[in-house]
Amino acid sequence: MFSVLVDLINAPKDAVKGQKGSLLGPLIDAVLLVYSLAFCFFRVGELVPIMNTYPLEFKTGLIGAVSLRLMLPNRSMGQLVHVAALIALVYAMDAYLIKPLPAVSEISTTQTIFITGANSGVGFETARQLVVNYGLNVILGCRSPAKCNAAVNAINANANEGS
Repeated sequence: MFSVLVDLINAPKDAVKGQKGSLLGPLIDAVLLVYSLAFCFFRVGELVPIMNTYPLEFKTGLIGAVSLRLMLPNRSMGQLVHVAALIALVYAMDAYLIKPLPAVSEISTTQTIFITGANSGVGFETARQLVVNYGLNVILGCRSPAKCNAAVNAINANANEGS
């Protein structure tokens, strides 16, 4: 995949040299900018603790990546640095910031948890895990009573299989 990206970036040499007629270089720059801004927006809850915990390292990495991107002789090398920095940031955040779920013995089974959107997707899987793995009482919040009943039946069937 990385070689495909390199080939895509390096394909139109006229865009890198600044000649008219190719918009691929500026298009890739725009896509990288939008992706970077969206990444920061959606993962701001993880970025803020990193900035507070490691302020010097965060600033050094950010300044280093930005200055390296700006000092490179051509656009395609700068784009590769941008992509590499994003990949490294995603890897570091996913590898080092994910906190494991608490052990079953650490959770009180007398707790009742209310989960909205529990008839599908992340809400359903969260409710299922809490019932099946932790034995908690879970209240499902759904818009449709039929979908809610189907989710309850699926969770109960899964809990009975595990017993």
